[in-house]
Amino acid sequence: MRERTMPRTDSTHVLAAVRDLTRLKLVTEAIRAVLEEVARTASHLLTGLVDEDWERRYGRPARLGKNYTRPKTRILTAGDDACRLLERLHRHGPGSRPGPQAEALRRIVVQNYYRDTAGRLRWRTVGDGGLPPSSSAIVSPYDTTARYARYGHIISWKGFAAHVTETCASDSANVITDVATTSAATNDGQALRLRWIPRPISYCPVAWQARTH
Repeated sequence: MRERTMPRTDSTHVLAAVRDLTRLKLVTEAIRAVLEEVARTASHLLTGLVDEDWERRYGRPARLGKNYTRPKTRILTAGDDACRLLERLHRHGPGSRPGPQAEALRRIVVQNYYRDTAGRLRWRTVGDGGLPPSSSAIVSPYDTTARYARYGHIISWKGFAAHVTETCASDSANVITDVATTSAATNDGQALRLRWIPRPISYCPVAWQARTH
């Protein structure tokens, strides 16, 4: 391949292998994941905490397409349960590191709840406590690196973005020279700057085109 040629970088979306959950169902599913994780590794920590109400709320995966009745009450109940569970693990399991699901729940609680000046747990909104940017907001307790992204008014997904760079000279075949996977929240401009960091093989693009799907 010639040292100087015209490259082109294009991007497409990569779906994460996760379910599309609302924020409340995200918290609910994160609690369920921690309960299963602890039940496998240190079930004694759940004694006196998990009762029939907990089994009813977290005994099965969050159901897609079904909205909770009394969502405001469920939001506060899930937040209280999450805090009680995390406190129990911190207090009674000081000699062990929290598992990945417990750490995911801790981050999800921080991103979706806050405590007001009176110490009461509150649900975050844009105008009340603020929400994290999509570049850091967790969308699944099972893959904390997946992110939400949207292009225009039609395409939106949760997962990642794949950026492919290829040559596009008119007198030769196109050759893929670079492939990178980034967070879905990484825009094409940011990805392009990363792609043009000097490489061991010297080539200097004279022009580039960026397109999005």
